[in-house]
Amino acid sequence: MRAATIREMPIPSWHMAETARAGAQIQREPVRTALSWLVAVSFVILAVTTVLAFVRPPVPAEVSTLTWIRGTFGGSLDGLMRFLDEAGSVAVMSPAFVALAAALLLAGRRRPAVAAFAGGAAALLVNIVIKTLVSRPRPDLWAVEVDSIGSYPSGHTLFVTVFFGLLVVLLRGTRWRGIALGAGVVVCLVMAFSRLYLGEHFPSDVVASLALGVLIVSAVERFIGLSASQHPAQ
Repeated sequence: MRAATIREMPIPSWHMAETARAGAQIQREPVRTALSWLVAVSFVILAVTTVLAFVRPPVPAEVSTLTWIRGTFGGSLDGLMRFLDEAGSVAVMSPAFVALAAALLLAGRRRPAVAAFAGGAAALLVNIVIKTLVSRPRPDLWAVEVDSIGSYPSGHTLFVTVFFGLLVVLLRGTRWRGIALGAGVVVCLVMAFSRLYLGEHFPSDVVASLALGVLIVSAVERFIGLSASQHPAQ
């Protein structure tokens, strides 16, 4: 009788809450570790690609990569690549960031709205500043119309990386996060490839942009916060 009574004693609610929090913390640890490694690798990539951006003339491997892409695909993907050229431009991506921030603001999520706007503004500012400071000449391998501003980094690749990175963090804890992550990886890689296909950037330009995008999203999340679980009043 006494043993049965002990077994049937209800578990205090505070104990259940503590157990749930401990379990969630354990589940988050691998994710945090992976993100820390991703940020660290991004810093290394950025350092290496910055060195390559100052090499004059460009290292043969970068030129060979562009030549191989041109020779392999020719003009077979011109339509898609030109579409991506327009889709990833400042004229399209800037309103996209503003629309995302406005949608979050209308939903009562003020802090994530500020973070989304800050992420877009940071991507634009970082792109302009680094291009100006590094002033890397664009590839000049075949006849192609390119911007006069520097080649390093790729603004198109940076914008889509930051945009989808923000979406992934915003959707954390929801069933849509995996979809956003998968779509983001595909779009970012295809956008990066389009810059090489069109001959507008060197490989190190687009790789640097992917790393910069990760660092910008990480900084926004750290200093402003993008969690979808935040209270609307925040």
